[in-house]
Amino acid sequence: MIMKRTILSLMGLFSLGLLLAQSSITLPQASQKVSLMQTIGLTEVSITYSAPSVNDRQVWGNIVPMDQVWRAGANENTVISFSQPVQIEGADLAAGTYGLHMIPTEKEWTLIFSNNSTSWGSYFYKEEEDALRVKVAPTSSEHTEILQYSFANPTSDKVEIALEWEKVKVPFTVSTNTHEIVIASAKDELRSTASFSWMGPYQIANYCLQNDTHLDEALTWIDQSIS
Repeated sequence: MIMKRTILSLMGLFSLGLLLAQSSITLPQASQKVSLMQTIGLTEVSITYSAPSVNDRQVWGNIVPMDQVWRAGANENTVISFSQPVQIEGADLAAGTYGLHMIPTEKEWTLIFSNNSTSWGSYFYKEEEDALRVKVAPTSSEHTEILQYSFANPTSDKVEIALEWEKVKVPFTVSTNTHEIVIASAKDELRSTASFSWMGPYQIANYCLQNDTHLDEALTWIDQSIS
């Protein structure tokens, strides 16, 4: 009987502990979550990350160890998404959502696009899940207190993305074959109600003319529009 009471008492304390653990309130994160998006042509590029601050600490070689896989932000995975196939520094990468990791070194950094985008940080990173690795050269920059990503110099077919933190900037170029994507998209749309009006074939024919691309198909489309 005494043993039963002891077990029941311990179970009660354990249950109370679980209840208290589950009753925690929501507080602001030290590293706030950030999301940003850029369109290049018809391709949407988005990044979601948590942004730590320097806070008078030594970043490189301390907070972020050199020569090791780093989450490229704070907290859970830094996540980057592409709505269409792209090239990262000229290397092909399929449309999709990826966990973004980096390996910092003194002279060059390795950017890793992982097929696993849902893990916590880089603690569960597995090299066999890599979709792509590319190497880029870091540069020095003005002091950036809170880690940030940015889009710069966007055009219809490329944009430069950069991570900046402390006095380091890590840029990389994302490009896409906008003309091929536009033509493929137009062909799909012309199989719907857009094909019943003169406007749809005219628009894609005019796009081809203005961009000097797919001119043979453009002639077919303008004929369709006139008819």
